[in-house]
Amino acid sequence: MNDELDIELLDIQPDELEPLIVQEDDYIHGRVLLSWSGPSDLPEDENRRWFVFVMTFSIVLILLSLLINRPLLALILAGVVWLSLMLRKLPSQDIDYTVTSTGFFIDDKFLPWSELNGFWIVKDHGHYVLGMDTNKRFFASMMVLLGDQNPLVVKDVISRYIPFNEERNQDLIN
Repeated sequence: MNDELDIELLDIQPDELEPLIVQEDDYIHGRVLLSWSGPSDLPEDENRRWFVFVMTFSIVLILLSLLINRPLLALILAGVVWLSLMLRKLPSQDIDYTVTSTGFFIDDKFLPWSELNGFWIVKDHGHYVLGMDTNKRFFASMMVLLGDQNPLVVKDVISRYIPFNEERNQDLIN
C-alpha cells in the first residue's frame, strides 16, 4: 500500500506542488520591499574621462620605471594596462537588486543589515548612485547604480534599517 502511495507522489509535476515558503514572506531573507534592475557600470562616454586619466598615468609610470631601470615593474604595469583595456571592452550587464526587511541582495549575493553601517545617495554623471558602507576592512564601500528607481523611495526604505549619511568619509582606497 505504501509503495503505491510513493509511486503516485512521484507522478506529481513540480507546478502541482505547493511551495514550502511563500516568496513574499521568506523567513530567512524577509519580505521584499524594493526591487529593480540596473546596469553594472556607467555608460561608456561617462567613464571615458576617468579611463583616459588612468591610462595616461599608467603610461607615465611605465616610462618612469624604464627610466630608473626597472623593466620588471614596467612589464607588470603594461600587463595591468592591457588587462584594463580588455575589461573595458566587456559590455555592461544588468544586475538585479532587491531590498528586503532583513538585508540587501545584489543578484544572488545577500548582505544582511548587520553587515552594513550606513548609506548615501549621490548623482554622478546624471545617474543616481547608492553607496553603502560595509563592516569589511578593505573595500568597505560599494556603489550601486539605481537605474530607473526613484532615489527618494530608496532613501526612505533603506533608512528604516541603516543610517543615511549626509556627509560620508572616503578612505584612500575607495
